[in-house]
Amino acid sequence: SIFFLFIHQATRNPVPKRSLSSKKRVLLAMRWYIHAINLGVARYAQQAGWVLDDSASHCGEVPASWRGDGIITLTTNMSSPLLEFVKRSRLPVVDVAAGSSVPRFSRVQPDNFAIGRVAAEEFLGRGFQHFAFFTLDRTAPVVSERIRGFRATVEQAGHRLHVLDYTGQIKIKGKWEDMLPWLGRELKKLPKPLAA
Repeated sequence: SIFFLFIHQATRNPVPKRSLSSKKRVLLAMRWYIHAINLGVARYAQQAGWVLDDSASHCGEVPASWRGDGIITLTTNMSSPLLEFVKRSRLPVVDVAAGSSVPRFSRVQPDNFAIGRVAAEEFLGRGFQHFAFFTLDRTAPVVSERIRGFRATVEQAGHRLHVLDYTGQIKIKGKWEDMLPWLGRELKKLPKPLAA
């Protein structure tokens, strides 16, 4: 995944420490805090010797006095003023969003097929023979790729994957409160023990 990429590269190729005046200043602009992304970027920033400002990940606004060398962003998670700031900047921008609407930004994305495969391998390694994958939106590229990786690995091992897809239910009924009872009913129908 992206977080592994940042951490893995940082540990393989440590960057020499720099003086404070020569350190790169990077803005993490994501509108709100997402622990896994913030943690991965912060770990890499520490190794690279960056001065990282993640305040826009907490308040959704860029500090008025911020001046820097680059921006890491998640464009699908942004309010209009923050997105406009990032678009207007003349700095290098790396977008970690799947299916970004801003094609000129460089992008770093997780290998979602591999994420699905690794999850299935973990369950297979624990001896499971019955598998399910729950989703709220099967049409999202991230989800469809993870299902494909999960399914390919499970089927290659001679098992079947049950996809519990609530996408249609939420579109028809529009009621989130019906989701857990629906999921409970669907899980009861499947063979046990079940890895999902």
